[in-house]
Amino acid sequence: MRLLVVGASGFLGGEVCRQAVAAGWPVVGTYHSGAVGLPGVQARRLDVTDRAAVRALVAEVRPDAVVGTPYRYGDWTVTADGAAHVAFAAAEVGARLVHLSSDALHAGRPEPYADDEPPSPVYPYGAAKAAAETAVRAIDPGAALVRTSLIFGRGASRSSSAGTRSPAGRPSSPTRSAARSTSPTWPPPCWSWSRAITPARSTWPARTRSAAPNSAGWWPAARASIRPA
Repeated sequence: MRLLVVGASGFLGGEVCRQAVAAGWPVVGTYHSGAVGLPGVQARRLDVTDRAAVRALVAEVRPDAVVGTPYRYGDWTVTADGAAHVAFAAAEVGARLVHLSSDALHAGRPEPYADDEPPSPVYPYGAAKAAAETAVRAIDPGAALVRTSLIFGRGASRSSSAGTRSPAGRPSSPTRSAARSTSPTWPPPCWSWSRAITPARSTWPARTRSAAPNSAGWWPAARASIRPA
């Protein structure tokens, strides 16, 4: 199982890399500005906003599975467009995709949300995450979408473990933002990632190079339908 972790320099991406290496998987991890620095991980620099660069790297690595974790708060091109580029490239090589999303794509309410309820984002970050899910679902209906809340653990910084922001952009409490309550999430153990990455082969959808949609057609429409003014 050759694994590509896009966003390996982040807290969650790094934890996925550590667990995958411990399980004996060959791992390639990407970074943009922060170093990866994890034993057993082949680090590669990548700008997820560069679609051609993403496709070239994925085509070179030829991973069996891709875990996409990158985001930049307040940056639509990284959070939304970057997710679309990763999904497109993974689909081209037939790799299993696990896309990390967020419960921020909903406004928040006392009752749980069903998986198929329309997004109801309050802030631009949630809108970008909703658009990212729209892109991933359109490109690869068989991808695993993982909606997390606050992620915490050993070695997590406040920025990587809290993650919620007030309307003015200031960090909020680790457990509550201005719009919603959140439930802290511990990075799941390797067996959870393994189940998401390696389902029964009979459940995998057929993927071919020609199956990936032309992002010049559907993606601008998806962005326009979700992105706030």
